[in-house]
Amino acid sequence: MTTIKHPRPVSLAQSQSQIQEHWQPECILTANGDHSFKLATVSGNFIWHSHPDTDEVFYCVSGGPLILDIATNTATRHENQGIESHSVHVGEIFKVPRGYRHRPRAERDTGILMIEKVGTVNTGDEQDSREGQMLTVQVAEGK
Repeated sequence: MTTIKHPRPVSLAQSQSQIQEHWQPECILTANGDHSFKLATVSGNFIWHSHPDTDEVFYCVSGGPLILDIATNTATRHENQGIESHSVHVGEIFKVPRGYRHRPRAERDTGILMIEKVGTVNTGDEQDSREGQMLTVQVAEGK
């Protein structure tokens, strides 16, 4: 007789508390084979970047607020043309539309959940820049 293994709940707080390094996302699960749910602990500023092919969703798990700086110029979408800053508090969610340059940051240790397409690199279009190469994380897909 074959036993079917059923999925189990994942505690975001418990999983996030085990992540020690900043800006090093870990995939906790995938959905439909094409969306990753990644947890990270963040503090300080990340680099400006965009994801040309996918939206990116941020959920604040702990600490916070997570601050998302978004380039406001819809023609160039470049940060030197103006920005808006959005604070995302624990329990809140925010979507960065595909192609928009953004910079996540936090003034203290903050746990975040990111939902994005499988294979999305944390540094987006900046993965080949000098700074991006130091920060890029290839995340193994989750359960």
